[in-house]
Amino acid sequence: MIETVLGPIDSSQLGITQVHEHLLIDLVRNRASRGTTPKDLAKWDHPITLENSADVRRHPDLYRTAERLDSVEDAVAELGLYRAAGGTGLVECTTGGLRRDPLGLREISRRAGVHVVMGSGYYVQEFHPPEIATRSIEEIADDIVKELTVGVDGILAGVIGEIGLKWTAHSDEIKVLRAAARA
Repeated sequence: MIETVLGPIDSSQLGITQVHEHLLIDLVRNRASRGTTPKDLAKWDHPITLENSADVRRHPDLYRTAERLDSVEDAVAELGLYRAAGGTGLVECTTGGLRRDPLGLREISRRAGVHVVMGSGYYVQEFHPPEIATRSIEEIADDIVKELTVGVDGILAGVIGEIGLKWTAHSDEIKVLRAAARA
């Protein structure tokens, strides 16, 4: 059985599946543009268009919209295209600290007709909730297990990940990795 945001399904129902995607995620949080020149700073609130798409690909950290996916409507539309091309499943790896939205994922899955498996755990230290710094490996492992068995907003995670480590790994990232392995 595979746990999806709409409930468990038999593995034979999953079909063609993307195994690492993000439908709703916030990599911006409370930070401002990383631009330093007036020209670069002005890009922060610009939408992504055909005209600036090459610059967005080269410098995504200068555009707020390149680092945040927050539209259920857009996700439903994109997954509709994926479904029309034969896709039937998706593993959504947005974890705690990245503004994961289990209820939004459930709505997207239901409306798009695509099985969505929600991720559990924590990404790199920059995006950890503050309490990760003071929690033990056992406590973090318990949190991950709870997301898999009790759920978040009543929705069960179906996979552990995305667990992130930067080079050089922060001690809290190592702690989260060990907790994920324990879970």
